[in-house]
Amino acid sequence: MKNKLFLFFCLLSSISYSQNWDSLGSGLTGPGADVRDLFVDTATNLLYAVGSFEYAGNKQVNGVAVWNGIEWDSVGEGLGGQAAPVVAIASYQGDLYATGYYYSGTIYTWNGQDWVSIMSNADGPVFELYSRDQYLYALGWFDSIGGIYAARIAKYDGNTWSAIDDTQWTEDSGPLVAALLYNGELYAAGWSYIWPYFENIGRFDGSDWNPLATGIIGGAHIKSLCIYQNKLIIGGDFAEASGNPSNSIVAWDGNDFHELGNGVDDIIIGVNDMVVYNNKLYVAGDFQTVDYGLPAEKIAIWDGQQWCGLGSQIEGVPNCIAEYNGELIIAGNIDSIDGVHFNKIAKWIAGDYVDTCGAITGVAENIPPHQNIFISPNPFTNQTTITFQNPKFKIQNLKFQLFTTLGQKASIKYSVSENESNTIFHIDRGNLSSGVYFFQIISDQEIVASGKIIAQ
Repeated sequence: MKNKLFLFFCLLSSISYSQNWDSLGSGLTGPGADVRDLFVDTATNLLYAVGSFEYAGNKQVNGVAVWNGIEWDSVGEGLGGQAAPVVAIASYQGDLYATGYYYSGTIYTWNGQDWVSIMSNADGPVFELYSRDQYLYALGWFDSIGGIYAARIAKYDGNTWSAIDDTQWTEDSGPLVAALLYNGELYAAGWSYIWPYFENIGRFDGSDWNPLATGIIGGAHIKSLCIYQNKLIIGGDFAEASGNPSNSIVAWDGNDFHELGNGVDDIIIGVNDMVVYNNKLYVAGDFQTVDYGLPAEKIAIWDGQQWCGLGSQIEGVPNCIAEYNGELIIAGNIDSIDGVHFNKIAKWIAGDYVDTCGAITGVAENIPPHQNIFISPNPFTNQTTITFQNPKFKIQNLKFQLFTTLGQKASIKYSVSENESNTIFHIDRGNLSSGVYFFQIISDQEIVASGKIIAQ
């Protein structure tokens, strides 16, 4: 009888979790099937999926499928499949545009009957299409497109391609893979650097490209951009933003970087995609935990104050995440969720449910402007230095305080020296336990700088 009860409760638990997710028809299938991009066309209320799959249900779709909320359909004869995955899709001036990794920079448009090349190939692969206002932007690993020089990023007006500006991203840099308009400026990012010195992300103000402080570094690959709570959220796999730990996700308010708690714990793969759903930021990628140990397998939620997990066990990696018809959609190389088989795509049907949440951070996590603070090394093992670049404060009036993530004061040994206009705090770890700590530099009972250090 005990064994029967145990099996019953195990079955009940499995059913309970599986009821959080549902399929979209019979999903997307074929040898090596994978979903690379999702696009929600709000004008037609249709969801498009592109990738390396061949079938949607019993229909042959060859890498491009459309979901109307009830069933899947093909878009003409498609564009690819297993041998030629489609990697990006967007709508521009009411028409669909798509491109694939093996198309040698060719971009296709759907004319209602066929996919047709727009006859202005790039000389390298295009990884992303972004439509905003009067332009369609193409980003990738190319030096020219449409017969004009436009390294890594170009804009299309429906007839011709043109470069963003005269400087452009350098030819020897890596690809650009994400773009977004934020506060009236175009942001472009990837694993690249902009002319002549920007690290992996830059913003175009209409005349020139500008850096974001000292950029995002640490084996950096930026994969996704999103706007949440009036900040630009930057996701990927990276370790630092403007000299401070950021753990694969960070917010930018137009002037400074801000941390999202302790970020995503796996900075090797990190964040693949993000979307705002039910006023929360949902983050998808190949990670197991966030916020230094909080369970959040492959999907995590940031509500502006704390991280939460869904409690789901996902077999495979979600490459993309979107909202469609009030439902959260994830897709990628997904085989099962909570023991239930899914063909590469699934929808969340549990509303605002969360399984586990972390503690609300007790100390403000604003990364100070790069011109004020520089930390090296960070993370650190035995010693680190914090350079405070501000000549208006006298060294004898400055005090250093350290706190745990719960806001408890931590004991630390330090000495202070001056170098021209810099005040340098020499931190000796001593008996400090491994973990994340927040510091404050105080002058006359006023906090003049703050940041985060990690003791390994």
